Amino acid sequence: SLGARLRACGNISKLVTNCAGAAATGAAGVPSDDVFDAVLFAGGVEALVEVVKADEDKGPVRQNASIALARLAKNAACAQRLRECGGMKVLMQLHSELGRK
Repeated sequence: SLGARLRACGNISKLVTNCAGAAATGAAGVPSDDVFDAVLFAGGVEALVEVVKADEDKGPVRQNASIALARLAKNAACAQRLRECGGMKVLMQLHSELGRK
C-alpha cells in the first residue's frame, strides 16, 4: 500500500540522515566516504528528491527526506548530484513554504 511505502521511505530517510550526520562529524567507526559513496551509487539523492516532490501530504516522510538531503548536501559530491537533479530547487521551495507558515 502507499502508506506502507511512505513509512518505509520515512524510515530510510532517517537512516540516511543518521549515517550522513555521523559521517560528516567524523564519528568513530563511520568511514565518511563509504556512506556518501554508497548513497550516490544507489541513487539515493535522486530517490530522496522524488520523495520530497511526491509527498503531497507534506507530512513527516517529506520532512525526513528533506533533512536527509540537507545532511547529504554537506558532502561535495552529494551536493553536486543534488544540484544536477534539481534537488536544490526543491529544498529552496520547501524552505519558502515553511517560511510562510
